[in-house]
Amino acid sequence: MQPNLDAIVEKSGKTAKIDISSSESEIVNKVERRLVDFGSISIMGYLTSRKKNQIIAVLERYSDPPKRTLFVVRASDPAHSLADIKNYRIAYRSNDSLTGYQIPLRELRINDIDHTTWFSQELYSENYSDSILGLLNDQYDCIIISSNFFLEQPDSVRKTMRIIHESHEMPGGVYLTSSKDRSPYEQIVVGNFMKLSERMNATEMFSGMFKTRRPDEQTYSMLEREYLNGH
Repeated sequence: MQPNLDAIVEKSGKTAKIDISSSESEIVNKVERRLVDFGSISIMGYLTSRKKNQIIAVLERYSDPPKRTLFVVRASDPAHSLADIKNYRIAYRSNDSLTGYQIPLRELRINDIDHTTWFSQELYSENYSDSILGLLNDQYDCIIISSNFFLEQPDSVRKTMRIIHESHEMPGGVYLTSSKDRSPYEQIVVGNFMKLSERMNATEMFSGMFKTRRPDEQTYSMLEREYLNGH
């Protein structure tokens, strides 16, 4: 981890330090007040904060293959599509999660499925690990997980499950800075991040933190309209 952090601040004369916050709102607050130079938050956190706080994304995390939301059942389950999971017990992530809740509801809606009547139970899981455990222990019949998390599982675990539906591509999280008082090291740090991303192997530990590209505010505006404004 530290060699990558050192590479990010190369030629800036600064030392990279990681500051831990208890919530994304705390991160946004620290960035806005310039208590930290840069912050890292989820795409949902950015969508809900970018209009009301003086922050701006400078980098977007991404993965290859791109991140998607998956509907997953046990490998032995007869279901092969959303049409087959009527009266199933489904487990989402928290209802403020874009990947784990908002996107699945949209996928159901565009397939003419009313989630409030389609499932026998709608449940929430603490995290994706618990979702998989609940699926394999027959607590749930279908779970919502991110493609990144699914691909991170050992082959032996993936073989116990089957994907029946996947969403459109999604941006990863973003690195942000204050929009009212830009860091004098922004160009150096962003440039170093991009260079590191180009040589970062996707299988390396923590690669998800360092694979980055330029942010696309038009995409964020579209996602905001689609998932936050009810359009």
